[in-house]
Amino acid sequence: MERLKLFLIYNNDLFKKSLKSTVKFMKNLIFLSLFLISCVKKTESISTSYDKPSNKHKEIEVSKEFANQEVGKDKKWKQKGESYLKKGKFRQGMDCLNEAVKLNEKSWKPYHAFAKCIYLKNYDEAIIELEDYKNRFGNVNIEGHDCDFYLGLCYLQKNDFELAKKYFVSKKNNNSTELFYIGIIEFKLRNYKQAISYFDEAIKVYPNFSDAKYYKSICLSKFDKFNEASILLQEAKQDAKNKFSINESNGKYTKYPYQVEW
Repeated sequence: MERLKLFLIYNNDLFKKSLKSTVKFMKNLIFLSLFLISCVKKTESISTSYDKPSNKHKEIEVSKEFANQEVGKDKKWKQKGESYLKKGKFRQGMDCLNEAVKLNEKSWKPYHAFAKCIYLKNYDEAIIELEDYKNRFGNVNIEGHDCDFYLGLCYLQKNDFELAKKYFVSKKNNNSTELFYIGIIEFKLRNYKQAISYFDEAIKVYPNFSDAKYYKSICLSKFDKFNEASILLQEAKQDAKNKFSINESNGKYTKYPYQVEW
């Protein structure tokens, strides 16, 4: 009987130990399973993040695609540069125009010089480029005007009025902007009567030309015609309020020389 009791006690202890061992094993198994599942999810997450390119990667891919398009590649660089200039991003704009000129100097060097004159206001460099291009390829049209127009504008801004006048007067026509700048040159030379004559011609072509009316009103005051000058000045202010200013397509993006800031 005693032996039986000892046997049962022993086996009971053995069973408890075995049960504890089994429970411990199951706990470890569950923990291991959870750990493995977690690892799989992390791996999937990392894989997904590499599978989906970031915006930066997309931009690089677009730039490469843009640069690798051989047909019209020079024109695309010019258009991209022009877009940057109109947004006031001059460094990026000129970088793109430099690429365009490298690929096709004859087509895009004039616009490159135009940008230096109108957007960058770098008149010395613009003069060098315009003179060089004109000597090699001719007096071509750039944004509605020929090389001489921009050369005249550069010298006007350098206060070399006589030289500027030669470039403008040699090609006088019915363009309101060109007539306006000849008037400005005469105005700066204090030839007020001649200036009024040119401003009148510009206003005849472009009746709401606020800038021409403004400078004409100043000329009139030089002859003590204060009442007439005052009336014209009020007209100029109203025209400017209605957005009538120098009639140039790029005038929406940058100020032209002697364009009035009301």
